[in-house]
Amino acid sequence: MKDAIIKRFNKGMLELTKYYRKLINKAKSNYIIGSINEWIVDNFYLIVEQEKHINNDYLSREIRRIPTARKEKIYNLVESILEACDFNVNKKQLFSELKKYQEENNDYFSYLEINLIYIFLRMIIIMRLHKLSLKLNNRLNEQEKIERLFKVGKTSIDLDLPKDIENHYYYIELLNNKLKQLGNSADDAFEELNRVLEKHNLSLKEVISESQNDLAKDNILMVNIFSSIKKVSKFKLEYLYEKISFTEQLLIREDNIYNNLYEDNKFDYRNKIIKEAKRKKINEYDYAKKLIDVAKKEENKHIGWFLFKKPNYELRIVLYILGIVVGTVFLSLVLANFLGKPLFFLLVIPVSSLVIEIINQILMKIVPTKRLFKLKFEDKIPKEYSTMVVIPTIIKDTAKVRAMFEALETYYLSNKSDNLYFTLLGDASSEDKKLVGNEEEIKQAGIKKVNELNEKYGKKIFYFIYRNRFYSESEECYLGFERKRGALHHFNKLLLGKLSKEEREELFYVDTFDDFDVPIKYVITLDTDTKLVLNTVFKLVGAMAHPMNQPVLSKDKRKVIDGYAIMQPRIGIDVLVTNKSQYSQLYAGLGGLDTYTTACFDLYQDVFGEGSFVGKGIYDLEVFDEVLGDAFPDNLILSHDLLEGNYLRCGFLSDVELFDDYPSSYLNDAARHHRWNRGDWQII
Repeated sequence: MKDAIIKRFNKGMLELTKYYRKLINKAKSNYIIGSINEWIVDNFYLIVEQEKHINNDYLSREIRRIPTARKEKIYNLVESILEACDFNVNKKQLFSELKKYQEENNDYFSYLEINLIYIFLRMIIIMRLHKLSLKLNNRLNEQEKIERLFKVGKTSIDLDLPKDIENHYYYIELLNNKLKQLGNSADDAFEELNRVLEKHNLSLKEVISESQNDLAKDNILMVNIFSSIKKVSKFKLEYLYEKISFTEQLLIREDNIYNNLYEDNKFDYRNKIIKEAKRKKINEYDYAKKLIDVAKKEENKHIGWFLFKKPNYELRIVLYILGIVVGTVFLSLVLANFLGKPLFFLLVIPVSSLVIEIINQILMKIVPTKRLFKLKFEDKIPKEYSTMVVIPTIIKDTAKVRAMFEALETYYLSNKSDNLYFTLLGDASSEDKKLVGNEEEIKQAGIKKVNELNEKYGKKIFYFIYRNRFYSESEECYLGFERKRGALHHFNKLLLGKLSKEEREELFYVDTFDDFDVPIKYVITLDTDTKLVLNTVFKLVGAMAHPMNQPVLSKDKRKVIDGYAIMQPRIGIDVLVTNKSQYSQLYAGLGGLDTYTTACFDLYQDVFGEGSFVGKGIYDLEVFDEVLGDAFPDNLILSHDLLEGNYLRCGFLSDVELFDDYPSSYLNDAARHHRWNRGDWQII
């Protein structure tokens, strides 16, 4: 049921719309409506636009929960502030008055109430326009009345003066103007007009002066109304929180991490504060103060540790498996009853797939999507989070070298920042001998591109490595040691300064890291066909840097038991790839970047707090090397990505997206899935 406030507003909008249509009809018939009415005709679209937003926002479930008496109180407060400035909204004055009210009354607005203030700011401005339109409508009616009185062809003048003449100064002014146009023939009418005014202790001069002053004030008010509605409609709720909310100001002032979060993460924090304050039946400001006090007592820990309690993931795993087992057995028994009991064991596998799918769909509906928290690095990546972007890839010729450095340059330009570096980590192709003759060409091409790019951008940003081949007994050929896993393993050792000169010469045919002394914190690894889009690096590094995501190692330092040492962004399909063949058009989806992309549900991350690593993401260099340095046997593991994700505890960034290639034919796709399945089965 709608309350009185929104009913008044909608009634006012109906009358205002009716007046607007009247003005439109008058203007179409070449009737002079006046400059003040032209403001309404020219800008009424702004009012219609805000009417829709106001109704949608005011009737939302959250706003409806605010008690009616509280709404009326806030409405009256906002109205008094706007009236005091004649509806010429001054941000400094507005926020100052709202702050003053909260301090003097010890009455701190909640986040929802600030949403309501934003609604009321626009609503009250429009309601003032409605009130002004009633006055303008009366003037328009008086103007029409005067024109009827002085219609061409009439032989007598009937002044038709209203009884409450004090409220019709505009009518008197119009009458005076018309009588002046008639000259001497209107003398008798002038005398009658002056006699009537004298009876009311008024003079014609005073009436005209008052009327003109009133018109001038209304003109100023009209300008104020439309300039303010434009100004207020551009406000962002986040901005209003910062300026009005004592809770928000406290969090920004006392918790440096909160102040450096992305806005969607701040939204998550605010929502949690709203829920917890409501649960504890205290106002949000007092709850935030307690939160800050607790954090300070714990060596200034971030408030997020106390605000967000870690779910019992172990219990969730047990319940998930138990649900699958019970569901599978029950459904298999039911079907076996109808189809024959000997079929029970044959039914288990297909039924389990169905049960898993059903349970997953249920979880998708009932478990909310969670975003991993991220620090916001707007200008540059801080030195303590220096990051290396690396593309490990097999290089067979110099063309591949040039193509890969072009890609790295593009990634640099779309993620330009200090303390960000790029490396092409070249691997030798598998051959029947250690050297095939083109190694020197590849080496010189790599060095040339590195020098060109570093000279072009005036600093050492780009680096090149080309690995030596080693004989593999299992493959019976010469190739880069352990392929991608080996490449990253030795690359990590190089960045950490753990390789001697002799080891570097043995492992690498060439590397340009002779004078590299930057302490790298994170490494972003990409595949050859992975696209690192605009500002993605900042989000990846920001997610790894958030204190609640910091990895915690087990006592034996062989596994990450909390936080995340590696993160996997969502992988989308490059829009160009979707059109390269009929197969990719059918199976790759639409592809491309969705500018409105938000976090999407991921079963493993949202339900169990841990995602799956698929080889394209960011990892903590030191933790990666410490945990996985010697964890796996050589020349045995086909697929290392999932294992690395499990050991390092992988966080899935569902609201950060990289773009990848897609097979152009069924055979290519089948070969890819065969390779993945071999690796997965081996791990199992």
